[in-house]
Amino acid sequence: MRLEKLDLNLLVALESLFETQSVSETASILNLSQPTISAALKRLREYFKDDLLIQDGRTMVPTAKGRELAPAVSDILNETRLKIIHPPFPCKSSGSIHDFQAKTKTLEINS
Repeated sequence: MRLEKLDLNLLVALESLFETQSVSETASILNLSQPTISAALKRLREYFKDDLLIQDGRTMVPTAKGRELAPAVSDILNETRLKIIHPPFPCKSSGSIHDFQAKTKTLEINS
């Protein structure tokens, strides 16, 4: 198993698949097509050498390997979201006060 073959977006899709248990719902949430999510699931199945989720009626249920991976996938993505996407604001106190102002623009539309 090589990490280079695993794309972070695949983990995002997998996390959503674990949560929704639906390719259609995952596609809708991620603003992707159903074929794109199906292709992502195929790549994940090949990477992990496991089905990860199997069809059971109208839902998909995780396999034993899927149940094992689900918390780790969520932990990895939550940590990534915290550290990279929403890094903490450096709150060093310099003892000085800063005043911020923002300019606004008004757009007038004539109809």
